[in-house]
Amino acid sequence: MGHHDSNGRLDTSKAIYRLIVTILCVLATACDSSSDTWEPTVSDGKAVFVRMIEEKYGVGTASVAAFNELNSESIAYGTFLYYVLEYEAIVEFPEGVKVAFEYKSDDDKFLFQTNTMPKIADQKTIVFSGKGWITFYLTEEGWHAPDGDIYGEIPN
Repeated sequence: MGHHDSNGRLDTSKAIYRLIVTILCVLATACDSSSDTWEPTVSDGKAVFVRMIEEKYGVGTASVAAFNELNSESIAYGTFLYYVLEYEAIVEFPEGVKVAFEYKSDDDKFLFQTNTMPKIADQKTIVFSGKGWITFYLTEEGWHAPDGDIYGEIPN
């Protein structure tokens, strides 16, 4: 099976060389396939943010004036792959809406913390700015988000 030298002994240097080449090929293939893994975009994060705010306060109640990424990273935990998007956002609410200073989903995959003091844009609009995170997790279907949707569906 293995290579033997002229005395009939197994040539371990060639066996080690082949093992190293095999490992490098496997790693190169793994790296190549991981580069095909699509990650959620800032637009996806904004879509999740809008849906989560609508779920909390009602459709059409708030207007997202700005949504920007602060940081993002992929995190492997066991066999699971997560993508965490940290963001800052500015949201306008009509006067009279009671806005929570912290809104967190039950599964901790979504958080929005507002600044303590809102700004009054005009007599009818109150502007809150804040920061938070959105956590997506990867399945065979795509990236699941806290709003219940799947982003970046993997084609069949």
